[in-house]
Amino acid sequence: MNVLDHFSIPYKGLKVGVHHFKFEVDGPFFNAFENPFVEDGNLIGLLELDKRSDLAIANLDITGSVKVPCDRCLDEFDYSIEGNFTLHVKFSKIEEEQDEVIFVDPDSSHINFAKFVYDSICLSVPMVKYHANEEECNPEMIARLNASKPESKVESVWNILDGINLKNE
Repeated sequence: MNVLDHFSIPYKGLKVGVHHFKFEVDGPFFNAFENPFVEDGNLIGLLELDKRSDLAIANLDITGSVKVPCDRCLDEFDYSIEGNFTLHVKFSKIEEEQDEVIFVDPDSSHINFAKFVYDSICLSVPMVKYHANEEECNPEMIARLNASKPESKVESVWNILDGINLKNE
Protein backbone atom coordinates (compact mmCIF):
# COMPACT_ATOMS: atom_id res chain seq x y z
CA MET A 1 0.00 0.00 0.00
CA ASN A 2 1.33 3.40 -0.99
CA VAL A 3 1.92 5.87 1.84
CA LEU A 4 0.00 8.52 -0.13
CA ASP A 5 -3.14 6.36 -0.19
CA HIS A 6 -3.86 7.47 3.39
CA PHE A 7 -4.62 10.92 1.97
CA SER A 8 -7.43 9.64 -0.26
CA ILE A 9 -10.97 10.44 0.80
CA PRO A 10 -13.90 8.35 -0.47
CA TYR A 11 -15.78 11.32 -1.88
CA LYS A 12 -18.68 9.41 -3.48
CA GLY A 13 -19.78 7.96 -0.14
CA LEU A 14 -19.91 11.30 1.69
CA LYS A 15 -23.16 13.08 2.32
CA VAL A 16 -23.55 16.76 1.50
CA GLY A 17 -22.20 18.78 4.42
CA VAL A 18 -19.03 19.33 6.42
CA HIS A 19 -16.67 16.41 7.14
CA HIS A 20 -13.44 16.34 9.16
CA PHE A 21 -10.29 14.30 8.49
CA LYS A 22 -6.95 14.10 10.27
CA PHE A 23 -3.65 13.35 8.53
CA GLU A 24 -0.34 12.55 10.19
CA VAL A 25 2.60 13.62 8.08
CA ASP A 26 6.10 12.24 8.67
CA GLY A 27 9.28 11.13 6.85
CA PRO A 28 7.83 8.42 4.56
CA PHE A 29 5.26 10.95 3.27
CA PHE A 30 8.01 13.33 2.11
CA ASN A 31 10.06 10.48 0.61
CA ALA A 32 7.12 9.62 -1.66
CA PHE A 33 7.71 12.84 -3.61
CA GLU A 34 10.45 13.18 -6.20
CA ASN A 35 13.16 15.69 -5.20
CA PRO A 36 11.37 16.80 -2.03
CA PHE A 37 11.83 20.38 -0.85
CA VAL A 38 11.24 19.14 2.70
CA GLU A 39 12.72 15.73 3.50
CA ASP A 40 11.43 15.05 7.00
CA GLY A 41 9.00 16.40 9.54
CA ASN A 42 6.32 15.66 12.03
CA LEU A 43 3.07 17.43 11.30
CA ILE A 44 -0.67 17.11 11.76
CA GLY A 45 -3.06 18.15 9.02
CA LEU A 46 -6.72 18.76 9.85
CA LEU A 47 -8.87 18.81 6.73
CA GLU A 48 -12.38 20.20 6.79
CA LEU A 49 -14.22 19.18 3.63
CA ASP A 50 -17.43 21.01 2.84
CA LYS A 51 -19.17 18.84 0.24
CA ARG A 52 -21.78 20.58 -1.85
CA SER A 53 -23.81 19.32 -4.79
CA ASP A 54 -21.61 20.94 -7.44
CA LEU A 55 -18.23 21.38 -5.73
CA ALA A 56 -16.29 20.89 -2.51
CA ILE A 57 -14.26 23.31 -0.43
CA ALA A 58 -11.33 21.89 1.52
CA ASN A 59 -9.79 23.89 4.38
CA LEU A 60 -6.49 22.51 5.66
CA ASP A 61 -4.82 23.47 8.95
CA ILE A 62 -1.19 22.37 9.19
CA THR A 63 0.78 22.42 12.46
CA GLY A 64 4.06 20.82 13.44
CA SER A 65 7.71 21.01 12.52
CA VAL A 66 9.89 20.15 9.56
CA LYS A 67 13.60 19.39 9.43
CA VAL A 68 15.40 22.00 7.39
CA PRO A 69 19.04 23.09 7.05
CA CYS A 70 20.00 26.29 8.81
CA ASP A 71 21.03 28.91 6.25
CA ARG A 72 23.61 30.24 8.70
CA CYS A 73 25.45 27.10 9.88
CA LEU A 74 24.04 24.36 7.57
CA ASP A 75 23.03 22.10 10.51
CA GLU A 76 19.57 20.55 10.33
CA PHE A 77 17.04 21.72 12.87
CA ASP A 78 13.32 21.49 13.56
CA TYR A 79 11.47 24.52 12.22
CA SER A 80 7.92 25.00 13.54
CA ILE A 81 5.30 25.83 10.95
CA GLU A 82 1.59 26.37 10.88
CA GLY A 83 -0.72 27.44 8.13
CA ASN A 84 -4.25 27.48 6.84
CA PHE A 85 -4.98 26.74 3.18
CA THR A 86 -8.11 26.47 1.07
CA LEU A 87 -8.68 24.35 -2.02
CA HIS A 88 -11.77 24.28 -4.22
CA VAL A 89 -12.60 20.95 -5.83
CA LYS A 90 -14.64 21.18 -9.02
CA PHE A 91 -15.78 18.33 -11.20
CA SER A 92 -14.89 18.14 -14.88
CA LYS A 93 -13.86 15.48 -17.41
CA ILE A 94 -10.70 17.51 -18.07
CA GLU A 95 -8.38 17.09 -15.08
CA GLU A 96 -6.27 20.21 -14.61
CA GLU A 97 -5.04 22.43 -11.81
CA GLN A 98 -5.28 26.14 -11.20
CA ASP A 99 -4.35 28.23 -8.20
CA GLU A 100 -6.40 26.93 -5.28
CA VAL A 101 -8.67 24.91 -7.63
CA ILE A 102 -8.42 21.32 -8.81
CA PHE A 103 -10.66 19.64 -11.32
CA VAL A 104 -11.59 16.01 -10.65
CA ASP A 105 -13.35 13.54 -12.93
CA PRO A 106 -16.99 13.30 -11.78
CA ASP A 107 -16.82 9.49 -12.05
CA SER A 108 -13.90 9.14 -9.59
CA SER A 109 -14.84 7.75 -6.20
CA HIS A 110 -11.83 9.09 -4.24
CA ILE A 111 -9.99 12.40 -4.04
CA ASN A 112 -6.34 12.26 -3.01
CA PHE A 113 -5.23 15.33 -1.04
CA ALA A 114 -1.55 14.28 -0.67
CA LYS A 115 -0.22 16.83 -3.18
CA PHE A 116 -2.33 19.58 -1.60
CA VAL A 117 -0.94 18.71 1.85
CA TYR A 118 2.63 18.58 0.52
CA ASP A 119 2.33 21.89 -1.33
CA SER A 120 0.79 23.54 1.73
CA ILE A 121 3.69 22.39 3.90
CA CYS A 122 6.25 23.64 1.38
CA LEU A 123 4.51 27.02 1.18
CA SER A 124 4.66 27.30 4.98
CA VAL A 125 8.46 27.05 5.02
CA PRO A 126 10.09 30.47 4.57
CA MET A 127 12.83 31.06 2.00
CA VAL A 128 15.35 32.00 4.71
CA LYS A 129 15.44 29.72 7.73
CA TYR A 130 17.91 29.75 10.56
CA HIS A 131 18.13 29.02 14.27
CA ALA A 132 16.31 31.55 16.41
CA ASN A 133 19.51 32.23 18.39
CA GLU A 134 22.97 32.22 16.88
CA GLU A 135 24.11 30.29 19.99
CA GLU A 136 22.13 27.28 18.72
CA CYS A 137 24.17 27.22 15.50
CA ASN A 138 27.21 25.01 14.96
CA PRO A 139 30.02 26.92 16.77
CA GLU A 140 32.71 25.66 14.37
CA MET A 141 30.81 27.00 11.35
CA ILE A 142 30.11 30.34 13.06
CA ALA A 143 33.84 30.68 13.85
CA ARG A 144 34.69 30.00 10.19
CA LEU A 145 32.14 32.56 9.03
CA ASN A 146 33.48 35.20 11.40
CA ALA A 147 37.08 34.48 10.33
CA SER A 148 36.23 34.90 6.66
CA LYS A 149 34.60 38.31 7.05
CA PRO A 150 36.73 40.94 5.35
CA GLU A 151 37.96 43.72 7.58
CA SER A 152 37.33 46.76 5.44
CA LYS A 153 37.10 50.32 6.51
CA VAL A 154 33.85 51.90 5.56
CA GLU A 155 34.71 54.92 3.49
CA SER A 156 32.24 57.50 2.51
CA VAL A 157 32.04 58.56 -1.11
CA TRP A 158 32.72 62.10 0.08
CA ASN A 159 36.00 61.07 1.78
CA ILE A 160 37.31 59.83 -1.57
CA LEU A 161 36.55 63.21 -3.14
CA ASP A 162 38.48 65.12 -0.47
CA GLY A 163 41.72 64.98 -2.44
CA ILE A 164 40.31 66.47 -5.63
CA ASN A 165 41.31 70.04 -6.39
CA LEU A 166 38.35 71.80 -7.93
CA LYS A 167 39.85 75.30 -8.09
CA ASN A 168 40.60 76.73 -11.49
CA GLU A 169 44.13 78.05 -11.21
